[in-house]
Order: sequence, then structure tokens, then C-alpha cells
Amino acid sequence: MRLRARVRGYAGRQSVAAGERLEFFFSNIDGADLGPCPIRVVRLGLRPSEVARGLAVVLAQPVPASGWLDNHWRSSWTLDVGPDWPSGVYRADIAAAGAALGVYFVVRPAPGKPKAPMVVQLPTTTMNAYNNWGGASLYGYNSPGGAVGAVSFARPQQPDAAWPRGYGFEPEWQTRIAAFASWLEAAGYVADFITDNDLHEVPNLLDGYRLFVSIGHDEYWSTAMRDQFDRFVDAGGNAAIFGGNTCYWRIRLEPENPSSSASQLQICHRTTGADPHPDPAAHTVTWRETGYPENLSFGAGWAEGAGAWRGAAEPGAFTVWRPDHWAFEDTGLTIGDQFGNTEAEPLLGYETNGVAWRFDDQGLPVPTGTDSTPSGYEILALADLSHWDTPGNAALGVFARSSRSGLVFNAGTTDWAKGLSAAIASNAVFSNVTAKITRNVIDHLLGKRRPGGQDQA
Repeated sequence: MRLRARVRGYAGRQSVAAGERLEFFFSNIDGADLGPCPIRVVRLGLRPSEVARGLAVVLAQPVPASGWLDNHWRSSWTLDVGPDWPSGVYRADIAAAGAALGVYFVVRPAPGKPKAPMVVQLPTTTMNAYNNWGGASLYGYNSPGGAVGAVSFARPQQPDAAWPRGYGFEPEWQTRIAAFASWLEAAGYVADFITDNDLHEVPNLLDGYRLFVSIGHDEYWSTAMRDQFDRFVDAGGNAAIFGGNTCYWRIRLEPENPSSSASQLQICHRTTGADPHPDPAAHTVTWRETGYPENLSFGAGWAEGAGAWRGAAEPGAFTVWRPDHWAFEDTGLTIGDQFGNTEAEPLLGYETNGVAWRFDDQGLPVPTGTDSTPSGYEILALADLSHWDTPGNAALGVFARSSRSGLVFNAGTTDWAKGLSAAIASNAVFSNVTAKITRNVIDHLLGKRRPGGQDQA
């Protein structure tokens, strides 16, 4: 008689430093214990490569009634991450009947080891917020019993047919992260990778980097995350936000038990009245409601942004307003030209960051400041998305928080990386507008010198 098998799993942390150990937790949630199952670990990117193999015990561990919080399965396998493993995104695949997609995790540089010039942050808290594995997420649309105020990272991060309309690391990887990570490799850039959890947990994590990059849908930020980002920029570090809807919700990240050092519990009650925390200053609401709108750190924000969750019939396009800016070098774009609205470069299709704006005396768009966008935010391109489900705009631009701070570039859209996919497929890594702008931004903010050009720092 064949045993029923529905194997699911998760890692004990979202990331580890090279040289550390990482536990994995697998369960046959519909049947009995399974014998040791082969498991392989692959570093993902332009050319995926296997880095480790092993055998994992799959135990019969059921999903509790509140599986979005307290799975607490027993460990199945421990991975010794090599001290020389390069930073990046990895996946552990288990060969077992009924196994779901692999378990993703990040390897960051070991403490004290040389860092790359730039660090790329993956939006793990947003993936976790939308993940309804176990029966609930922070959203009502995919939570049968209604949205909850806290979810755990100690649960599988893949969609599961048992809970429709789920989300997690796999969809975000396929939709946005994979293209960006692969394009960086194809373009010859060296980058370290971290997660939202790392920015929250590891003090001074950004020290030594010249450029911080956020990609995709990085919507949920804790106070510790934002404080560390602001300190980095205020000390002269540069930032590139190749994403949208960035830093909209303030969350708390806490250990699930007193003995744990990992902040595995993500809390977001969304309203002051629903949050039981005794200190109102710690309540989980939008950053705008705290009196510190995201625009003050990132330039553009959600107040004037747009959303097309059912898919826009007309996705929209960026219109160029300042074609002489360094971000548009070698693109051939002129004022009034549009980009981002072709099948190969669908840059606008889900959520954006925008600004409240007006035309100045020269007929160019400038911030009004009514949404807290800094007056120095230079609007390079705008997309009119007044026809979307939530109407607004997308504002691609750059600003400096002060005369001593670094620059912050904001692409203003969650789907920026989709424009890089066509460049990778064409084997001409700088073949389209998205790739050229991405190169210009990274090179400028890293202070790279172009052949025959000037230092761009």
C-alpha cells in the first residue's frame, strides 16, 4: 500500500552567513513518516549550480489549527553552509513524493569578510505578509477566517492548493527577483544579498557598502529596518529602489519564543485600535500614520501611487521629462518619449510609488510637497495611471536627504525587473531602456568611471 504524501518544508531562518548552519523542517502532513529522502542545494542565478547534497528525514507532522503561527515542526536536516559560499539566493530541493517547490534561503557574507560594493535586499517580509500557508495571511482576500494580525516565518513559503491564492518566496522569485539577480550576473556586477530580516536583526549591516538596492515589492518595514537605512544614506551611502510600494506598512518583528534569536514573528495589525501593544508609538500602522511618511526616506510613496491588482487593461507608460539626466545616458530618449509599455518591457502592471506634482515655470514636473515628497526630489519620468484600480501615478526620480547624504534613486514600480528579462533573453545585456537605466543608476551610485567619461560619483 502506497503511503499518502504531501511533503512541505521551511528553513529555520530566512538567511545565514557563510560558514553557519541552517536547519530545515520537512513534514509529510497527510501521511506517515518517510524514509531519508535525498536533498540537494542549488545556488540560483544566471547559471544555477549545485553546492551540497544530503538526506533529510521527513516526519509526519500535522498542520495545527493556526498553522500560520505555530507549526514548530521537528528538524529534518541541518546544512553546513560552506565558509566560501558566495552570497546569493539558494534553494533546497527534496526528492520526495508529493513534495512542493523548494525551500529558498539567502547566504550573506561571513562577518569580517570582504563585502561587495553593493548589497541587494530581498523583500521577505512582504512575501510573508501575503503567504497564507496554514490558513491565513495579513490579508482577508486569501484568509478563509479573515486577516490575522501576526504571521510566522516558521512555515512553508510556497503556494499550496490547500489554501488558494497564496504567495511566498517562489512566486516573488519567479516574478521579479530572478530576473534582477540574473541580470546583475550577466552584466558583470558583484553584489551581496540580504533579506528584510537581516536589516532588522543585524546592527550596522550596511557598513562598508557603497550602494543599497531594494528590488520588487518591499512593502513591510520595521522601525529597526528603516532606522538602519536612514543612517546609511545620511552617512553618505547611496540607494537604488528598483521596486514599488516600498516601506508602506510599519511592522514589528519579534522572536516566537524567548530562547530564539531569530525574529520569526511578523506583526501588523494595521490599525491602532487593533494593536494590543501597550506603547502606541510601536503600533503597526502605515508609516504615514506614524507621522514619518515613506517619501521622507525614498522620495516617492504610495499616497500618490497606483495599484492594478486585477491587471490593467492599459498598463501605462513612463513619459520622459528630463532626458539629459545621467539616468538616461545612452538611451536615446528625448523629452516626451515613452517607455515601459511594450510586451518586452512591461514595467507598470501591479503597484507603484508616485508623487503629488505640478508644472514649474519651465513646464517641467516638480513635487508640490503635499504628500511629504521632499522638494529636492527630481522627477525624471512620470506615468499617468489614473485608469488603474487605485488611480495615481508612478514617479521615477532621484533626491538627496541633505547636502551630506547619499543619493536615493527610486524607479517607482514593483515590476522594474520585468524589463530586464528581455535583455537577458536577447544575450545583449544592455539592449533595452530598462537595462540601460539600471546600468546608469548602478554605475553612478557606485562611482564607476565610464570609458572616455568622467567619474560619476
